[in-house]
Amino acid sequence: MRRTLIPHVGWPYALALAKTAIEECIRDHPECQAVTPYPIGAAPLPSRLVDCSDPNCLRIVEPGPGTGVSGPYIALSYVWGEKAPRYRTTKSNLSSYKVRIDGAILPQTIHDAIHVTRTLGVNFLWIDGLCIIQDSEGDKHHELERMRDVYRHAFLTIDAGSAASGATILPFVCPRLPGGRVDRLTRDVQVGMPTTHTAQRGWCLQERLLSTRSLIFTTQTLQLRCHSLTQNIGGAHHDDSNDVPRLPDAVFHPDQHIAHGSNEWNNIHGRWLKIVEDYSFRKLSDPSDKLTAISALAEMFAPILGPDYVAGLWRRTLLEDLLWESQSSGLASPGPGFSSGYRAPSWSWASIDGPVRFWHNTTGVPIAEVVECTLFLRNKQLPFGPVVSGSLVLSASLLRRFTCTANFDYEDDDAVREIWIIPIMQVGIFYNTMQGLVVTREEVDAWGGGVFRRVAICSFGDFSIASEWMGHGIPRVNIELV
Repeated sequence: MRRTLIPHVGWPYALALAKTAIEECIRDHPECQAVTPYPIGAAPLPSRLVDCSDPNCLRIVEPGPGTGVSGPYIALSYVWGEKAPRYRTTKSNLSSYKVRIDGAILPQTIHDAIHVTRTLGVNFLWIDGLCIIQDSEGDKHHELERMRDVYRHAFLTIDAGSAASGATILPFVCPRLPGGRVDRLTRDVQVGMPTTHTAQRGWCLQERLLSTRSLIFTTQTLQLRCHSLTQNIGGAHHDDSNDVPRLPDAVFHPDQHIAHGSNEWNNIHGRWLKIVEDYSFRKLSDPSDKLTAISALAEMFAPILGPDYVAGLWRRTLLEDLLWESQSSGLASPGPGFSSGYRAPSWSWASIDGPVRFWHNTTGVPIAEVVECTLFLRNKQLPFGPVVSGSLVLSASLLRRFTCTANFDYEDDDAVREIWIIPIMQVGIFYNTMQGLVVTREEVDAWGGGVFRRVAICSFGDFSIASEWMGHGIPRVNIELV
């Protein structure tokens, strides 16, 4: 059975099909209804929106009592392309933007998003570059506090997955056959989740996961993703095996009590670790945003996994969360003091660039103890945001080694001369395998101890180190990690 050819996003039939799918989601998906906090059009509005009702007179509006601004809005998730686009809202142009935004300065991605918004019958569009005052730290902090709600309350998020930068259009192109011919997609054609530019951008992960539904423009197809399913517009079969995992239902109901340590609690914790793993593969134009760009997701998980969030890890599962492994090779060493480009303590996955993997084991037995964990936030109003320093004190054994087989966090650390191993967990059927941190000393104190920095993770099941620890009764000491 052949379908009508959908050649590009601007063709009315493509968006007509999308509109029908969105209406079916609103009407027929109880899972989506359960996680939608407000009826359509009744959700609180962001501080600013782009009024698209008149395409010849685009302007910034600030909703509030007496403004007459009401109804649903759509949010845009896209790749800026340039760090400081000339169309961005600043303190100097905000007043003029409230009167009219010159459409000539806007990139094609935003024009296309406005077209989609109007075609779907919505008048307001939220775009971070226009709705946040980009040269005001105070406004940025205020809006970051509300970022979770911006995407949670949006009627829809437009995901500009195929746009490499703001200057690129949102094409909707059918897959081409050999010879360059474009065929009508048939219902037995399988289109999975193609790699998109937004799938490689750090900020876009929380934008997608927080959205009740997203209309995703990929290079191969147009997709609608909601809390129930992901479908290709037009009926092509979708393989969701590579989709980004959805948020657990429980995080949308913070008042629901879930017992710590229960199977459901452990599954939610495991979902957080999987989200972090996905996030770690993505890129950020500003590395200092490492914790900020996932902070809205951390806020969603906090009522269950928290309350204490420590630089990307949770205090309740801190020993287990310490056991993450770098999946990159060739990372430049941070150097002495670990202060260059500081984002997080060395024991946090947020301290490095590149993908990580957690050694998630819910049956392990801790053989270390957290004595104290201290963090200093860059902004106290952003408890899930960036940190300026942090330290962790463990009560654990400290084993001196001269060599160690491990996957080091940074390539240069493979050559460090002095390393120690801190056993953290006993795992395995007979608990005969130990997992721990590999550390090097940053500072030496008067008593021969000091401050340590994590350089790797290791597992020792051959008893070479395990027997040393178990057989000699090495006492615990307090170990500070920075």
